[in-house]
Amino acid sequence: MIFTTNISDWMHHLDRRNPISTHIWTSTLLLLKILDKNFTTGTFFIERKVAKKYPILIRKIARAGHEVACYVLPQQNGKRFAYETAHTMQLLEDITGLKVIGIRSSNLTTENTSFKAYCTLLQKMGIKYDSSLLPQATLKTLAIYNPSLLAFDVFSIDEYPLPLTPHFGGDTFRRQPYFMTHYIGKSLPQNNTVFHMQAYELGLQEYNNLKDIIIIPADKKSNFWGRKSIPIKLHKLLKDFSFSSFYQHYYAENKLEYTAQR
Repeated sequence: MIFTTNISDWMHHLDRRNPISTHIWTSTLLLLKILDKNFTTGTFFIERKVAKKYPILIRKIARAGHEVACYVLPQQNGKRFAYETAHTMQLLEDITGLKVIGIRSSNLTTENTSFKAYCTLLQKMGIKYDSSLLPQATLKTLAIYNPSLLAFDVFSIDEYPLPLTPHFGGDTFRRQPYFMTHYIGKSLPQNNTVFHMQAYELGLQEYNNLKDIIIIPADKKSNFWGRKSIPIKLHKLLKDFSFSSFYQHYYAENKLEYTAQR
C-alpha cells in the first residue's frame, strides 16, 4: 500500500488570506515521529506556502526518507494553477535538492476538468504521476463520459486514484472506529491501494487554541471531531499494513531522475 499525507494548514483552508500557523509544524512533526516509530515511509504532498514558511520542516521530511511531492490547492484559473504548480515544484526542489515527480490537486474532479490541458502541463514540468482523483468507478469506465481522461495515457502520466471505497483514509479515518478501517483495508488490494490523510488532523490542540481567537463556522467544527484518536489509530494501521511511498513502490529503479544533491 501507499501512505500519503497532505501538508497544508487548516487555517489556510478556512480562509486563504490567513497566514500559515504553527499548528501544521506541530502536527507534521508528530506524524514524522509516528511513522519513524513504525519504520514506515510515505509520500508527503506539500503546499507551497507551508514550504515557504517552514523549509526546515520540509528538509526534515526528506531526510527521514519520505518522498516530497506537490500539493496544489484550488485555483481560479488554469494560468494561476500553472504558476502555483511551477513555483511549488521549484521551491520544494530548492529546499530538498530532490527532483519532484508527483502532484496532488485538491480540486481535480472527473466531471469538470480538461485532462488534456492538465496532463500537458504536468508533462511539461516533468511530473511523472498524479494522485488526485477520488472516482466512483474505474478511470476506463469514466473515460466513456469524459474522454479527456485518456490524456493520462496519451501523455504518459501515471494516475493513482484514491480508493473507490471512500472509507479507507480521508476524514473517515478520523471519524470511524479503527476496526472498520482495518476491515475495509483488508478487503482492498494490498499492493497498490492509496491511503491518504491530512497532516493537520494531528493538530490535537488546534481547536482549543483557536476557539477563543476566531469564530469557527458551525459546519467546520466537525473537522476537529475524533482528532485525539488519530495517533492510536495510526500506530495500529502502520502495524497492520505495509506501506511505502509512490517513489519507492514505482520509481526507485530509475534513480537518475530522482537524485539527491545534498
